Amino acid sequence: MMENWETNTSAFQIIRKLSDERAANRALQWGGQWPLLVESDQYVYLRRFQKSRCLTMLNRGENPAQIHLENVDFPNGSFQCLLTQEILEVKEGTLQFELPARSARVWSFKEESRNSESVVHVQINGAPTQPGDRLIMIGDCEELGHWDISKGYPLECVNSNTWFAELFFHQTESFSTAYKYAVLSPNEQQGPHRELRIVRRRSIPQKSFSKWRDVWEE
Repeated sequence: MMENWETNTSAFQIIRKLSDERAANRALQWGGQWPLLVESDQYVYLRRFQKSRCLTMLNRGENPAQIHLENVDFPNGSFQCLLTQEILEVKEGTLQFELPARSARVWSFKEESRNSESVVHVQINGAPTQPGDRLIMIGDCEELGHWDISKGYPLECVNSNTWFAELFFHQTESFSTAYKYAVLSPNEQQGPHRELRIVRRRSIPQKSFSKWRDVWEE
């Protein structure tokens, strides 16, 4: 559909930059979307996955907007906008930026890639989580904490029904692992909520890429 696009147009250049970022940034591939500011003309949101981040600011108003945010889950430092090369300074989770009228700005931070013998993408639907809960995987291997709740592998919330994780298994030969999911409440007095089912078991071939799709079971 886009074969006849003029490559020197501003629209083409913007789409190419954002498409390149999506291909390289895990926050855009698998991360959830977290609103930071919602007003009649301004919208600021964060996409995040593990340590990767993408911060987007939108202003559809006819006047510049002063954006001041605190406790932003974004690394400290100086970051260059993907669209305009403007610099955003983040200090101790606080940022301030003048967003021009009818404009958009995008800043990103990408976690360094990790080398691993085997990579597994895990998706689970239907976990009985509430706002503030955490979802983890526990299992019988080192990567899943040897059934120790305190060492479970955390998943990222994509939306109210879907959680996602990228697992890295470092091994010298193929093996199988048993695992379950558990929900952790922010209330320390409330214990973990584990799946009430027999353990799942999956094979992990050496030097492989796999996708696991599960549904929470009571």
